[in-house]
Amino acid sequence: EKTMNKILNTTLAVCLLAGINMTAAAKETRNTATKAFVEKTAAEVLPELLAETQKSGKKPGKAEITQKVFDKIRTRMDEFKAAFTEDCINYYGKEKSENCKCFLDKVDLAAHLDLMERQATDPQADTSAEQKKLEETGKAASQACGMDNPAPQPPEAQ
Repeated sequence: EKTMNKILNTTLAVCLLAGINMTAAAKETRNTATKAFVEKTAAEVLPELLAETQKSGKKPGKAEITQKVFDKIRTRMDEFKAAFTEDCINYYGKEKSENCKCFLDKVDLAAHLDLMERQATDPQADTSAEQKKLEETGKAASQACGMDNPAPQPPEAQ
């Protein structure tokens, strides 16, 4: 159980770091909606993992735990988008709410989640090509949506 919690916490750290950095509030503490969503989602996964472990007698590995967390996030994309939009509006101000929605409509959140999952599962993986592509589409979306500063994209997992 301790190992599973450690892996889940590591997965969450990567997910939070990457997911929060998708917002302009990357270096701010205003990313409460996205953080709360990810923490809530992960908290829902933990009992499922513990039940599966008790049933099978086999502890899940890092890849399985990571996959479960990201699968759960994917099933709740509307909530993830709402949290992201809330954080963007909190950062840029209510007058930019349509800009935030525009940005979110133009970026590929599924691709961002895929990249974050890959980084969480294999921190040594070379994700620079995907990273660059997402950065380019993020910049284009920021410009197209009239955002003052491009929203930073997820960093490579350290």
